[in-house]
Amino acid sequence: MFRIDARNERNNRFRALSTVLVVLVLLVASAPVWGTTTGADRAGHQQATVIDSCTTIDKPGTYRLTESIENSTADICIEIRAIDVHFDGGGHTVDGNISRQEMLDALRGPPPETGIGVGVHPDGSALLLNVTISNVTVTDWFRGIGARETSGVVVRDVTATATGAGVDLVSAPGSTVVNATTSGNVLVGVLASGSSGSTIRDVTASANGFLGVHVVDSFDSSIRRVAANDNGFSGIDLRNSSQSTVRTVTATGNGFRGLGVVDEPVGNVVENVTVADGNFNRNGYSGIVVFLATNSTFSNVSVVGTTGTLPPGSRSPGRPPAGIHIEVGSGNTFADVDARHQAAWAYHSEMGATNTVEELRTDAGVVSFEARDVALGPTTTLPPDADNATTATPIIEGVTVTNTSADSFIDLEIAWESVKSENQSANETAGGESL
Repeated sequence: MFRIDARNERNNRFRALSTVLVVLVLLVASAPVWGTTTGADRAGHQQATVIDSCTTIDKPGTYRLTESIENSTADICIEIRAIDVHFDGGGHTVDGNISRQEMLDALRGPPPETGIGVGVHPDGSALLLNVTISNVTVTDWFRGIGARETSGVVVRDVTATATGAGVDLVSAPGSTVVNATTSGNVLVGVLASGSSGSTIRDVTASANGFLGVHVVDSFDSSIRRVAANDNGFSGIDLRNSSQSTVRTVTATGNGFRGLGVVDEPVGNVVENVTVADGNFNRNGYSGIVVFLATNSTFSNVSVVGTTGTLPPGSRSPGRPPAGIHIEVGSGNTFADVDARHQAAWAYHSEMGATNTVEELRTDAGVVSFEARDVALGPTTTLPPDADNATTATPIIEGVTVTNTSADSFIDLEIAWESVKSENQSANETAGGESL
């Protein structure tokens, strides 16, 4: 049905969620989908053309839906094929007739090119510009709202629920999704693929079957003021989307992780990300996962209360749960991190991951360090696959550090109450003065 670019984090450990990752492979790839833009607001000053049924819009202008459409069997109910268009749903619903089971069944085959509530489609011509979709609810479609080969689309004040993908933008650079609720969809709330310079803000993307917000191959994108809770796999994922920002978001109670920054993104700035809040609404296996990411900054983040559980039907990824997990990613900085109440590790890094952590809060105290391939947290027992080169060393009461490779090191500073012990375990190395 839908294909998410299958870059799968290259490590079998991240492929461990076998059932769920089949969905990931099926979400992005060549899925034709469609969306909206801002300059169309100029059309809003014109007399609106009223519509009351499914139609194709092939001339510029403002179009207003005057009543809800129910149980539509159209391939694409509202299809936009012109520039300078504003489709105003008038607060009504565009409803299809595709069942949840049909959506799940479609995962087994090629992505369907029909079954779309509101779509922007250039029909092989030049990129469409200045298209806005607003004030509409879409339900029971493979794709609720989408845009393909469209620049600067704007999707605002919309609700997408009980669809396969709520809002689905492919090759739609500079697009905006704002004031949207995309929850309760079979796969994903908001997808932006190949849509660099896009903005997703003031969005609720919760209780979706797989992902809340997924941004892939879209550099210089922005995710702001987003709530992505209780999704089947991940709340928010940035995949191969360099120089992007994630600010003031909440991602709690997701099946596997709250936030994923994966597949060679460089220069991401992730601030004010909450993956578990004060009432301990926890993520399953990791708060934040960083894979093949470099030179990125994570500040003022909370990964409290990772539960250590996996989505139903999935296999273990072969590593212990952690508030923050980093793999094959160096030069990143984590500052002001709340990582209390973990099922296992607060911080876990491996496979040549050298990074800096400033003020990581654990249940026992605050630690700062630069390290390569270490695990740190309340755990006092070694992982079951530990070899003879792996040791666990208590650094303060209630906090243990261990190496995850033979060339691990850590330069550590500890603070509890008003006391600091600088470099208490400075430059300890496995094979030398072992961790």
